[in-house]
Amino acid sequence: LTKRASDAGDSAASYGFSCAASISLVGRLRRPCPSAMLRDPTRSARGRWRNPLDYKKNRRKVFVKKRLVTLIQYFLKPLLRKIYYVPIDVIDRLRGRNNMIPPRSMIFVGAGDYEKIGKEFLNYFTELANLQPNSRVLDVGCGIGRMAIPLTTYLSTEGEYWGFDIVKKGIQWCQEHISSKFNNFHFLHSDIYNKFYNRKGKISAQDYRFPFDNEFFDFVFLTSVFTHMLPSDIRHYMEEISRVLKPGGKCLITFFILNEESK
Repeated sequence: LTKRASDAGDSAASYGFSCAASISLVGRLRRPCPSAMLRDPTRSARGRWRNPLDYKKNRRKVFVKKRLVTLIQYFLKPLLRKIYYVPIDVIDRLRGRNNMIPPRSMIFVGAGDYEKIGKEFLNYFTELANLQPNSRVLDVGCGIGRMAIPLTTYLSTEGEYWGFDIVKKGIQWCQEHISSKFNNFHFLHSDIYNKFYNRKGKISAQDYRFPFDNEFFDFVFLTSVFTHMLPSDIRHYMEEISRVLKPGGKCLITFFILNEESK
């Protein structure tokens, strides 16, 4: 599995490099269409700005636009989400919602029924990977406990669960609500840089070493983690998964891939 994934990563990396090189080359060779330039009074026939002030204004507009996108993406959307779900969380609490389930305003692991998806994946773990109650399990990108919670009803006291994630608030919630009740469930925060989830992270994904000994786990799983990673980072993670898995251990990975078949 590791070798095949590494080969796939090499192909993806090569493909991405060749595409980038092609785009760069085409960008250098192609010139703006003269007829299009005539429609734009701020440009000359060679595509250069006639007035330096116009060029500065355009750069300022682009800068402001990027700042607005960043503001909406990282600040306004989470705030609006929280405002939207706070009344629903209050109603859930009054109705006696299970305190092992995080408030809706805190869930960041994607759409869908939080509890239903967790139970569905537990079936995958047992049927496809032959997960046993006494297994030692690693959840890479554990989020806010969507997979861990159903495992609390399956793993015995001889089994063990470890999960790590880059979103600190998710780890803190899991430590307070899951680890406090189940001593064999452990959650770690990994300070890995990610543009969307951990912008202040100090470690790159391709340099991160899983904080576990060699051949430590019986089962490792990742749910839609590789969907958000680059080929070089995926290759490194596959190497780490291979290192921490016991001989004969199993690994289950889900991800979204765009190819001719999926299109």
